[in-house]
Amino acid sequence: MSDFLTGGLARNFLAGSWVGGDKGASIAVEDPGNQDHVADCARAGEQSVGKALDAARASFERGDLPDMNPAEHGRLMIRIGQGIRNISDEGAEVPAVAVSILNGIGSDLGAKLVASWQVDQIVFTGSVPTGQRILRSTADNVIPSLMELGGKSAAVAFDDADLDTLMSSLQSGIFYYAGQVCSAMARVLVHRSVYDQAVELAASRVAQEEVFGPVTCFTPFDTEAEAVAMANGTEFGLVAGVFTRDLARAHRVARKLRAGQVFVNEWFAGGISTPFGVGKSGFGREKGLRRSITTSAPRTMRSR
Repeated sequence: MSDFLTGGLARNFLAGSWVGGDKGASIAVEDPGNQDHVADCARAGEQSVGKALDAARASFERGDLPDMNPAEHGRLMIRIGQGIRNISDEGAEVPAVAVSILNGIGSDLGAKLVASWQVDQIVFTGSVPTGQRILRSTADNVIPSLMELGGKSAAVAFDDADLDTLMSSLQSGIFYYAGQVCSAMARVLVHRSVYDQAVELAASRVAQEEVFGPVTCFTPFDTEAEAVAMANGTEFGLVAGVFTRDLARAHRVARKLRAGQVFVNEWFAGGISTPFGVGKSGFGREKGLRRSITTSAPRTMRSR
């Protein structure tokens, strides 16, 4: 990636080459903490989008990637992962014209991209309003789209929950990446009988540790039905959690929670390789085994 930043300008990777912005246009990048100028990003426009789409379409039609056998494709994915881990583009060996990375403004560059007839699929992670605009834009060309959108996920802690376990999950569930995670433990619903104890434990942890600003909300509940209603009481449905020593109750409540993933006694249990999201949290299905279904188009060939 040594050619990415040259002379203070973060350039675009366009069909195998590092290039500047359309007509020399750029976007100033500032440190959000102190507004200091960090660098400038080359701003791509209609010309760059057109070239990127033309190159990717030509690569697809040639079969650069589609005709690759599964074993070779798997080895390529490993090399790409290693290249990303090393923050290097060396050794990935992806057909150059198949990949373009463009800087731009979503309402301009992004809008042109998602409205193009040359696009076969859109995969988006971001806010609900932007996801909705993308879906409306892709409707005319009937472009399949995968949306991973917002969340306001709830953990439900019953009266028999191990509060130390809950506190450990709270630390990772809300403080991870300073709370800037779509599946963060944004709400903690605690049975009223242990509510004060849970709040006191959480406050003690926060008072003794460095905090960068993530926020969660503690709310008491009295019955299982009330807890489920409260957890499901948003338009989102990304993930949820259940904390209890009663496995039967965990399964019963998990079935009722409106969420793509439900964690039991450990927030983020099992990682994020499984699909998640229902409702306005979207329908992200590009991870795990489901990926092979959502990123392919089955066809049938018949002969006589």
